[in-house]
Amino acid sequence: NATTILRAVVVGERRSGKTCLIQRLRGDDPFAKHRASESPRRRKRGTMALIPWALPNDSCCPTATVVQLYVSEGISFNYRTEDDCKEQWRANLRSQREKDIDFIIWMVDPRNSETAQALKHGLDLIVEESVVQNLCILLNFRDAQLSERTDQESSFHCIRREIDCAIDKLAKKNEEMTEHPQTIMVYESSMKNCFGLQNLHSFITLPYLAFLEKDLRRRADDASKRRLERRSSLLNSPPVSYNEYVGNVSGPANVRTE
Repeated sequence: NATTILRAVVVGERRSGKTCLIQRLRGDDPFAKHRASESPRRRKRGTMALIPWALPNDSCCPTATVVQLYVSEGISFNYRTEDDCKEQWRANLRSQREKDIDFIIWMVDPRNSETAQALKHGLDLIVEESVVQNLCILLNFRDAQLSERTDQESSFHCIRREIDCAIDKLAKKNEEMTEHPQTIMVYESSMKNCFGLQNLHSFITLPYLAFLEKDLRRRADDASKRRLERRSSLLNSPPVSYNEYVGNVSGPANVRTE
């Protein structure tokens, strides 16, 4: 079977859970005690993962192809201006050797009050310039929020407000699009206990189907081109006459000799 590779980049600010997510996707426990004694070279493997993926059981689109996810960790966001935002986003989208990125996973720490402004710049860029078709935002550290003081609730609400505003803008933009609408999905998550990863698994169905649609369109265009070429060739090539055919069949090369 053919292998389909979906490419994704995990983005976010420092200490938002990017590396932990990739380790979880690989099946590693980022909180295991033995990881503290690992060499820096081995820990560097946490910046990427090549893992198998299968359609969710409730999917109505079975496939015989083998799907693998190539997930890499992008550069950490530290922008405060729109120019910084554009530069860092474009660097992340080029991070896999200029290969097209199928989807983005944005890790967000909703407890950080400074995240809201950075989130606004990034979401404005995504909606206005369509830099990515499928975006999954993970509001991380859900487990920590249970024990945190309520004075961080205002930060969480500010972040949710920026996300909801961007989703509203995107909905209006998608109404004017006839195909390939953008999608932003938002889930809460916790890398400590894997909460939210099932939602992420289901979300990946969207970029997979988008990839499949693009590939089928390419195959259809190629088949249409080949059909037109063959049609032109047949129309411009005179058919073999009966006498010529008989001559070829009963010619000297086809006569048996004793």
